[in-house]
Formats: sequence, C-alpha cells, structure tokens
Amino acid sequence: MKNKEWYLGLDVGSASVGWAATDSNYKLLRKNKKRLWGARLFEEATTAADRRVYRAGRRRLARRKWRISLLEELFAKEVSKNDPNFFLRLKESKYHFEDKSLMNEYLLFNDKDYTDKDYYREYPTIYHLRSSLMTEENPDIRKVYLAIHSMLKNRGHFLLQGQSFSDSNIDSVIKELLELSIVKTNLEVTDEVIQSLKEIALQKKNLSDKNNDVKRLYPKEKQLQEIFKLVFGGKTSLDKLYDIEEYKELDNSVKSISFKEKVYEEVRPDYEQILSNYIELLDLAKLVYDSIVLADIKKEGKTISESKVELYNKHKDDLANLKKLVKTDSKLSEDKKKEVYFAIFKEDKEKGTNYVNYTHRSQEGKSCSYEDFKKFLKKELEKLEDSPTKTTILEELDLETFLPLQRTKDNSVVPYQIHKEELVKILDNATKYHSFLDKKDDSGYSTREKVVQLFEFRIPYYIGPLNTHHNTENGGYSWAIRKKGMEGVPVTPWNFKDVIDESASAEAFINNLTNKCTYLAGEDVLPKNSLLYSEYALLNELNALRYEGNRISVEARDIIVTKLFKEQGKKVTKKTIKELLKTEGFIDGKGEIAGIDNIVKNDLKSYRDFKKILGDKFDKERVENIILWITLYGESRKLIKEKITKVYGDYYTVDEIEKMSRLTYKDWGTLSKKLLTELVSEKLYNEETGECLNIIGAMRQSTILFMELLADKFDYMSQIKNHNKENKDDITEITPDILENLYASPAVKRSIWQTVRIVEELKTIIGCAPTKIFVETTRSNKAPNKVTTSRQNDLIAKYKTIKDQEIFELEKELNSSIDFPANKDRLSKEESSRLKAKKLYLYYTQLGRCMYTGQKIVLKDLLTDKKYDIDHIFPQSKVKDDSFNNTVLVTRESNEEKGNLFPLKSKFQTKETKRLWRFLKEKKLITEEKYNRLVRTEEFSDDELTGFIARQLVETSQAIKAISTILSELNPETTICYSKAENVSAFRQNFGKIKEGNRKSENNEKLIKVREINDYHHAKDAYLNIVVGNVYDVKFTRNVYNFIKNKKDARKYSLNSLFYTDVKNANTIAWEMDKTIHIVEKTMNNNNILITRRTSEQKGALYDATVYKAKIAAEAKEGAYYPLKTTDNIIKDVSKYGGFTKVKIAYYSIFEYTLAGKKGEEKVTKILPIPIYVSQNIKDDNTLLEYAKTQLSGHDLKLKYRKLCIGSVIKINNFNYYIGGKTNDNFTFDSAVQVVLDKDSELYIKELAKYLNWKKENKDGEPWGSITEQRNIQLYEALLEKMNTGLFIRKKPNKYRELSILGVRDKFKTINVDEQVKTLLEILNLLTNKKSTFDLKNIDMKASRGICSFNLSNQSDFSIIEQSITGVYEKEIVIVGEKNNDLENSSNQGKS
Repeated sequence: MKNKEWYLGLDVGSASVGWAATDSNYKLLRKNKKRLWGARLFEEATTAADRRVYRAGRRRLARRKWRISLLEELFAKEVSKNDPNFFLRLKESKYHFEDKSLMNEYLLFNDKDYTDKDYYREYPTIYHLRSSLMTEENPDIRKVYLAIHSMLKNRGHFLLQGQSFSDSNIDSVIKELLELSIVKTNLEVTDEVIQSLKEIALQKKNLSDKNNDVKRLYPKEKQLQEIFKLVFGGKTSLDKLYDIEEYKELDNSVKSISFKEKVYEEVRPDYEQILSNYIELLDLAKLVYDSIVLADIKKEGKTISESKVELYNKHKDDLANLKKLVKTDSKLSEDKKKEVYFAIFKEDKEKGTNYVNYTHRSQEGKSCSYEDFKKFLKKELEKLEDSPTKTTILEELDLETFLPLQRTKDNSVVPYQIHKEELVKILDNATKYHSFLDKKDDSGYSTREKVVQLFEFRIPYYIGPLNTHHNTENGGYSWAIRKKGMEGVPVTPWNFKDVIDESASAEAFINNLTNKCTYLAGEDVLPKNSLLYSEYALLNELNALRYEGNRISVEARDIIVTKLFKEQGKKVTKKTIKELLKTEGFIDGKGEIAGIDNIVKNDLKSYRDFKKILGDKFDKERVENIILWITLYGESRKLIKEKITKVYGDYYTVDEIEKMSRLTYKDWGTLSKKLLTELVSEKLYNEETGECLNIIGAMRQSTILFMELLADKFDYMSQIKNHNKENKDDITEITPDILENLYASPAVKRSIWQTVRIVEELKTIIGCAPTKIFVETTRSNKAPNKVTTSRQNDLIAKYKTIKDQEIFELEKELNSSIDFPANKDRLSKEESSRLKAKKLYLYYTQLGRCMYTGQKIVLKDLLTDKKYDIDHIFPQSKVKDDSFNNTVLVTRESNEEKGNLFPLKSKFQTKETKRLWRFLKEKKLITEEKYNRLVRTEEFSDDELTGFIARQLVETSQAIKAISTILSELNPETTICYSKAENVSAFRQNFGKIKEGNRKSENNEKLIKVREINDYHHAKDAYLNIVVGNVYDVKFTRNVYNFIKNKKDARKYSLNSLFYTDVKNANTIAWEMDKTIHIVEKTMNNNNILITRRTSEQKGALYDATVYKAKIAAEAKEGAYYPLKTTDNIIKDVSKYGGFTKVKIAYYSIFEYTLAGKKGEEKVTKILPIPIYVSQNIKDDNTLLEYAKTQLSGHDLKLKYRKLCIGSVIKINNFNYYIGGKTNDNFTFDSAVQVVLDKDSELYIKELAKYLNWKKENKDGEPWGSITEQRNIQLYEALLEKMNTGLFIRKKPNKYRELSILGVRDKFKTINVDEQVKTLLEILNLLTNKKSTFDLKNIDMKASRGICSFNLSNQSDFSIIEQSITGVYEKEIVIVGEKNNDLENSSNQGKS
C-alpha cells in the first residue's frame, strides 16, 4: 500500500484518543479483517503539584536537619566536657527505653543535682528558657544549645529578607497600600491618616468595632473600608475590595477573600490568575494584616519569648479563673456543676470543641478552632450565674484574648528578624561566660558569628540545589556553579560565597529554567515587566479598543498611553479613557467604549518607576538589563545592587542604585525579544521612512492586534515557521524524549505521546504516511474559573438595580408599557430550571420585548406557538456563533424580513429600538459586544469574513498546536487540518436533513453518542472529523484571505449550505450529494471498533501518608505496614513504632511452584503483587525470584509472567476483563467488553443521563415529561435481557438472577421516577463497569466489583491478552488452561 492516499482522523482528549483511517472516499481501511478505527483509553496525567509539595517538605526537613547537625558540630566539644552523652541521649530520645544504648531515666539533663524534672519546673516552655537565657548568669551551655536548637527549627518567615524590622514597619506598609494606583480614595495620604488607621488596627477591639471606627472616620471611602475590613481579619468580596463590578461574576472559590479563613500563600496563585498585577493590593493588605497580628503576639518593648511567657501566664490565670467560676457557682447544684466542669475539661469524643480539643490534648486526635471553642464555652457559661468574672471572660472571648495559646497558626506571620533579635541577645549573654563562642577559626568567623549565619542562611532560588552529582551535565536539574578549586568542598553558610559563583549560577538559571518563547523555538522569554513586553501587552489590549463599533485612531491610542500610563499610574477604566478622549477632542462622548474590560489589566509601571528615579538619565537598554536582573535575583537586593554597581557604577549615583535595587518585579512573559523585534515583515512598512516593520513596530504604527499579525495576509507566521524549522533537532528515534522541550501540561503530553504512537503504528500497517491528518479540538472536561451564579439569581440581581423612575422614563420614550413589575414578580417565582430554555432567558434579558421591533412578546405563546424565533445578529451563514452575544428573541415576521443580512436594516435601527438596546446595556442585561452588533451600520470587512472562516479552519488552543507541531515534524509531507468540535456536533444534529439534502426538512434524525454505554464515540468522532474537516478544507482552501479576496462571489459564501451541495476542487471531491452521506451512514452504524487501554507500571507514593500507631500496626498482617524509617533497624519495627499502610503496588508477577499438601504435591499458579518499594530494587528476573521466595512457600519456583500491569486485559472463562487493584488476597477486575444496545435504548439512556445532571443543579425540579415509569420498565427489561444474552452470560459478577426476582422487579416499579432513573444507570454500570462502585440500595440490592483469588490453580482458564496500541495486533498468553488459537474470536470480544 505504498504511496496510498489516505486520511487519518484524530479525536484527542485528555483521557482518550479516538482514531480512524479512511480512503479519499471516506471508506474505512482494513487490516487482518479488522476495520482501522478505534479508541485508546488512558488515565489523565496529573501535574507534579502533589509530588512537589512532598518533595519541598522533605527538602525543608533535610535542610533543617543539616542546620541542626552543623550546630551540633559547633557545640559538641564544649558540651562534651561536662556531659559526654548529651547528644547521644537526644538522638535516642525517639526509642523505647529497652532499645536505647544508654539506660538513662532522663533525656536532657541526667546530672545528680539537676534532671529533666528540675528543668521543666524551671522552664515550663521553650519560651521560658529563651527568655531567661538573655540575662541568666553563667547559663549551662546545654541550655544555650537547646534554645538555639529550637530557634533553628522554627526560624520564622523570610518574606522581608534583608530588611530591618521594627514597629514602624506597619506605617510604611499602610502608606504603600494606600498609594497603590488600584486604590481609589479622595484622601491625601498623610502621616496623620496613616497614624489614625494604625491606631484603629492596633486597638484591643473586635472586628465589628474596628470596622465601625474606620467608617466613622472616613464615611465616604467605601473601598478603603473594605480594604481595612480585610486587613483586620474580616471577609470581603473582590468586587467591593477593588471596586470592579465584573468581579461579582467570579467563581465562588475566588469571589471573596479572608486572611483568617484561608492560608493566603496556598490560595494566592488562584487569585493571581484572575487579578494579574492587581494581586499587589492583596499582597500589601496581607503584610499589614501580618503586622497587626505580630503586634499582638510581640508586645511593645518585649522580645517574642517574653511576650509568649506573658501569654502563658495569662492562660494559666484565665484557666484558674474559669475553673473557680464553675466550682463556686451558687446557681447550680453540685451535680450540675460537675456536669459543666466535665463538659469543659474532660475529653469530648463527639463534638470535639471543648478545652481539651482547643489545647490539642485529645487522645482521639481531635482539635478545634478558637471560634468553635468560643461558641461552646459561651453556651456553657450561660448555665452559670452572672458575675464580674463571667462578664470579663465573655468580653475577652469576643476579643479572642481569653485562654491564649503559645502555638497557633498566627505564629506564621513572625519574620525571622524577630527571632534573630533574641538569638543575638542569648549569644551576647552566653559569650560573657563561654569564651569558645567568641573564638575565630581559619574561616575568620567566631562560633557566635557562625550560629547567626546559620540562622539567617537560605539558598537563593536562582542558585538551586547544591549537590553537584545532580547537575545538568549528569542529566539532573542542579545548575549551581562552583568556583575553581572548590568542587569537592562541602557548602556551609560561612563559606557559601567562597564556594559558589552566584553570578555564574544565576546566568545558568536563565539558560536552564526560564521559559521559552511560545512561538520561536529555543528563544528565552522576556521579563513580564520589561519595557518591551509591558508595551506589547498594553498595546495588544488598547488596540482592541472601539468607540461606537469602530477602532479608535492611532493618535487617540497614543494619547491614552502617554497621559494615562506614562505620566500617571492610577487605575485606568473605560470611564477614564472616555473622559480623556472627549477632553482631547477625539470623540463626542455620546457613544460607548468597547473592546476592553472595564479596567485595563496591563500597565507601564516599570517605565514610570525608572523615569521617576533616573529622569533624563533614562536609557532603554540599561533599564531593560536592570529589570532583567531584578526579576532574576528578586530575593537578593544585595546581589542586584552589586550587579548594577559592577556594570553601571560609573553611570549612576549611589542613591539611584539604592532606589533601583529596592524595586520588585516578578514573573516572566510568554514571548521573546526576537519575536517582537527581529522578525521583519515585507508586507508592512513605515509609510514615512519606507522601513519594513517588526511586530512591535506594526502594533505601534496601527491598532492591529498580535494575533491579527499572525494571519495569512502578513508574513510573520511564515517567518516563525522557517525559524522553527531551522532550529529544530532532527528526530532520529520516536521516543517520549521528542516531547521534552514541549511547553505543555503533563495531561497534554500524555495525549500527544499516545497520538504519536497510534500514528506511527498506522503508518507501519498501511505502508505510508497519511495524506491529511484531521485533528479535533476537543472541549475541555474541566470548567473554567468563571460564573457559577444561576441564571435566575443573576437576572433577579440585575432587575433589582432597575428603578421605577427609570422604567417610567423608558416607557415615555418608547411610547408603550413595559409591564416591568409583572415580569419582575414572574421572574422571582419562575422555576430556575425553566430558564435553561434559551427563549425564556432571552425574554427576561429583553424585558419581554422583540429585539428588532420593540413589540411586546406574549409569554404564554413563547414556548408553545411558532410566533417567535431565536435569531443570530451575525448570520449563521457567515459565522458559527451561538453565544448570547449573538442571539436575540424576535417575532417570526421580523426574523424572516431580516434574513441573512448584516448590518440590521434601518427599519430595525429606529430611535426607539436603539433606546431600548442602550437601556438593556446600561442595566447589564446585554453586553457591550451585543449592543455594538445591533447598532453597527458597516458591512463585514474582508478581514472579518476571513476571520470567520479561519475560525473554522485554524486552531488557537496551545494543546492542539503542540500536537500539530509534533505530527508535522514526524510527517513533513502530510497536511494537518483542524476539525472544529462544534462543526462535527452540528453535522450529528442535522444528519436527517443532510441525508435528505434539504435544510428545511422535517427529518430530525441525529447521530447520537452516549458516553455512558461504551467508548465507541471516540472512534466515530475521529471518523466524522475526516468527513467534516475535509469538506471545510476543500471548500475554503489553505489561504482564507485569498479565498475572500480573489474568488468571485466569495463574500456570498454560506456555512449553512456546506453539506447540501457538492463540494470539490480540481483534485478532490469532498462531498457528493446522494452518495457520500450513505457511505457515512453505513460506517456510523458499524460497531467493529478496536478499543485498547494504556497500562504502565505504577509509580509515585509508596503508601498513604497517614502514620498509624504501633498498636494498630502490631495487629496487622506482616507486610501490611511500611516502617517509618527503613534505614534505622530499631524504628523498622512497626509493631513498636507504627508505620504507614495502604502499601501501593507497582504491578503483578505470576509464579508457578510446587506445594506439598494432604493429597501429595500439587502445582500452584499464583499472582504475586509487587509493591513499589520492592520494584525499585528489582533489576532482573533473579532478584524478582528472590523476592518471590520470601513471599511464597513451596519449591521449584518458576516465573511464569514477569509484569502484569493494572489495566491489562485478562481473559477468565472466555470473557475479557481489565485487571484492577489488590484487595486482601484477591485482585479486582472490570469488564473489558463494550456494550451495544438498540437505538431506542441508547436514546433513552442519553435522556436519563442528561436528566440526572440537570437534577444536580435543580433538586426541586419536576421530572421531565419524556421520562416515564413505562419507559423506565422497558429499559429495565432491555438491560436485563442484555445480561442474559451473548457474551454477557459469561460475565462475572452477573446480577441477572437477582434482578429477575419478582420482588426486585416490583420494588423497582414502586420507587419514584428519580430513583428509577438513578437505578437504571447503576444497572447499566453492572454491564459497562465504567464506575467501580454500584448503588442499588433503592431496590434493596448490593453489588461490587468482580474479585478473583491470586491463586489461579482453581480457574479453568486464565489468559493475558497483549495488544498493540491500535489493537490491530494482539496475542493471547495462556497462564492456566489450553491455548485458544481462534484469536479472531478472541478479538471480537471487544463488543457485545
């Protein structure tokens, strides 16, 4: 079949790849009597986020351990003079008494006259010790070590690294917060304002009182009030905090923010995704919040330990007062007093909110928050008589100062400088009595200085891991560069600068770990705040700006850039832009600004920062370099200062360098300097100079967008392709390494690799590469971080903003009644599910009016009569846009009159309708985009028509672009085409009409797909991608711009008529009326489809992370628990020290051996699960056999099958299954046979699945009329019959008998329709096994996954089916029973 013309269709998803291979007439190709179409299934790959968290945790603990070991080295000699076994006792403190090498009763102090008892009596907490050591005379060196040991373990945060820390920090942070451009206030930020806000913040008042104080001082400053509500620990919504209306539409998970409820550092990435540069407000607000919390933790004029000791004493006094209050109460009887006392102070195993839980002393491991404890205690105190003590306790509970704890999550706000202050005092005091602390060694540092350096030391992120064994040259990820001669020297805090070349390591970081350009292969991206990238991002946003439907002029745009972004730095909104353009005379101000969000997201902050510092000395090249260094060395101001001084020290003053080094820029862009400045177009030039333009030049000279510049009419994209061809490595071998430099998520990479393997195998089978590959851009299965508000709630909220006076004025202008009160009342009573109907939703957004005529729509006729239509403003014949931006509810007459024309006729654009449209836009019932489409008077331009068609042929998704890039590289002669999911969906929906060749036909036959029944839809979609994609490809040629420009009558094209006429060109017939449709129909009715599943050795976590107590582990079967430490022979004993359970397995191996029994010797065949922790050490079959010998008793042990992975196809008693995980001494399995049902059943199941999803959102919704008890019973019988026919008779487990029992049938008939629907889909799952759990409680039945013993000796037959990736090739490996050579039969088990 060499040089055969054939097409390949691909339906690429995150967990599947559907594929189909056809000839140019859309007939499936064949091989080995099998049709070449199928689906590859696999688990969706996840990101390494969890692994990274665990790895970061391990690294943090390892570095802490390293710090402690260095501290021990510094103190060892001095400590051993008085107590030679001190460190050994510390190390062995984790062991049981009998496992220790020293049988000492005490751990820390074992002197004759001083023991642990004396120590804890003297210092109840570590803070007592630290507090005392700052002044204690001649302190025991062991005590000094213990205090420093504690501080090195918990150093505080390093967010303010390099800064000195004092009480005045809060003033500067409040000032910085108030001066942000996003903060709109009418206040002048004076010292007086800052001081007043600081005083409120630091007062001992509750949240409500503090908020009221701010409101009283600044009643008109709404945004300021919300900012400080957040700062005081309250909760606020982003729309109020930022004063941005659009933020009301955000997903609930990010709609509001509270520093008290959430760990900000964990959720910050979610907010940054939405807020972009505006995240700065949250960051600064968090710093102020931290400062307030810190001021409460560290009392003024005291160290942190002194403050904590004070807290301890307060807790002690509070506890005594509380106990006394309960015991001396005169209102309660003695028994009742005991009851209250025990409720507060004894273990609470149920609710877990009393004192025991609050102080984390529960034996059950339950703890509670202060809020929960406060509620509980208040309730208990209500039972006691009123008294001054009780009043004081209640007041302190409100202020959250009663029974304070030393260890809370608030400690996370303490910066390391606070602890360092104390460390220095302890060392200064100890040095007076221990001279070794002041002695210097060869390094030039004293022990005291080394301890401080050890405390402050952090490896900068741009240096990375220090282990040279893992450097990039050895295939690892370490890039740190050492200075010459220092290659083998261990790194310590005091020799770090001598050993590591910081500057060279930072350069290596740029080369190794910064992202690469999205378009130009191998090019480094620009810093996000570089002058060039900032300008590109801002121009790309502003160039989309339109006034009254038209883009503004370049002059107007440049005025906006200069006046609003270069000269000032305040928040820029549509309103400020409109006001500026009106003032400058570019617009009259009567129209509307559109094309951008309400607030401009991008900015020229870095330009303003440097202009302010440098003035006339501002030089672009120098500034760009400095911005790069600041972005790169962000954490190290010292290094930034050194770098600027070294390179530009002669040019800038010390003061200028100091100011520049204080600037902070984070993150990287997505484009490179080369892309923006070095690709020069031959089609775009400066009209004055004749000079050809680069991309940024083109964006400066016109109001064109970046994506528009990549269109066919320009030559930038061809230059990008040429660059990438020249710079790509030749692919010599098809391995996963070809994806290594691909900028894509793990899920996308897995999909691409599976796709590549399928394509390569098909090329081998067919003998040549495909002529065309059609890739479907599958919709994501994950919802975006967007609106979740129900349509009803959204409309009700918008209706509430409309005032009676506004309706009165509108009615006056329209000269007709709106019936607004009736509609408003009707809307509030409307069943929310009914608003899923597009017509009804549009009715309410249009205030019950026809959008073209303004006539009143009769609601009772809306859904039943044919008086009203949904029309598309931009005609469907020109663009496939079914969004609310493009759809309107109109009378049928006006729809027919409008036809396929655009813009709207002047008859529809009357003064009255325009007034109605403007009112709807102002009240946010329609978008500005929709409004602009309605009022527009210009026809579509050639560029727009090109864009409409290109939308059907070109893909913007990065994932699909990545797939296409790889496929193009591997198949240079093949044309890659895109097939839009919505076009394929439309073909499925209109199949009956297409079959009859008449768009207006009443034939409503559809090509349905039901994901709940089988996986065939992936292959069928891939096949339709070929058909639909090829029709579009042949119709519109490669260059859409030329199609519109050069082809006669091309502007009259209609997307709607594509499959109702012949589509062909000189070489290809893509669609032939009365012929092609029958080939498609015949193919779609065929179910001989190959299904395979990806299997692989399991990797990752060795076990669940929960630590189980020794008592539980001791009672478990051997091997069920994994030791806490495998390197420590004592800790290895899980029965003494506990361990981890749910040990994960990598794969199964099958062994055969001889076992002596009562009846003599017998052969045993057994599956042995191989845990991940064991598989890591198995190098060959011999080591595997050695492990098996430790697990299996018997002799003559033989390895029968080395690696059987979870998900592999096995055959038991002539039925195919996927092997699952381990449960006790069994393995689970699920059906590998695809289910096929009659068309009526398939249609009904699709309806049931849709209904069940709808019910999740509409719990009170009435059952649909199409779902009836009679149809449910019919489907019940059909599914039952399926279980007892064909292959499924052999399937285990089979619930046919149980479901056939009269009692179960009767039970099914008696349950309500909703329960019947759920039960039917669960019964279907008994056949498909798409889920591994079953819920049949509605009919009093239970079901579970199939399980089979690891001992296969009792099975009559057991085989393993090995398949190639497409399933065209397969082999049966018989483990038990006789070989069945009829593999054709075996392969047909894929369906039944």
